[in-house]
Amino acid sequence: MKRDDSSSTSPSGRRNAARRPNGPGLPKPGSMPPRRAWLLFIGILFANYLIMRTFFPGADAPITIPYTVFKQEVQKGNVKSIYSQGASIEGRFGEAVTWPPKDSKGEQRRPGAVLETPSRTAREFTTTLPAFVGPGLEQLLTDNKVEISAVPIQQGSLLGTLLYGFGPALLLIGFYV
Repeated sequence: MKRDDSSSTSPSGRRNAARRPNGPGLPKPGSMPPRRAWLLFIGILFANYLIMRTFFPGADAPITIPYTVFKQEVQKGNVKSIYSQGASIEGRFGEAVTWPPKDSKGEQRRPGAVLETPSRTAREFTTTLPAFVGPGLEQLLTDNKVEISAVPIQQGSLLGTLLYGFGPALLLIGFYV
């Protein structure tokens, strides 16, 4: 008796590739997804990282304080070191400072502010010098034993700089290659 294999063979007499477990039309079990899927996944992870760092800075990120608060902290002896470039000053407090300060009820108080920023406590700060600042700032800093440095306090890593600079272009190139 002859067996009827017509369901598993093609008219040319060959076996149907779609029915074989590892035929050319089916992916092999346990194989990796295509390269573009991995690039898309990595791109989404990177975008998520950038968004989180932008909108939710870490606890070690410097706080931005007004110039008057900076001068008050210098006069109290709480500023240990600064780095100035142009009108921008980066520095480090001796004791952590909370800005904006909270009142006794725990509510933020910042008169005249339209957009309220949440209070944060940090040891590192940034501020901007006003255009009318007088020449007495350097004397005030040296009188209060503040270290004035020519090297930035907050330095980004080389890898981070490269990723921020070339990352988006490399992602675009990766999607089209």
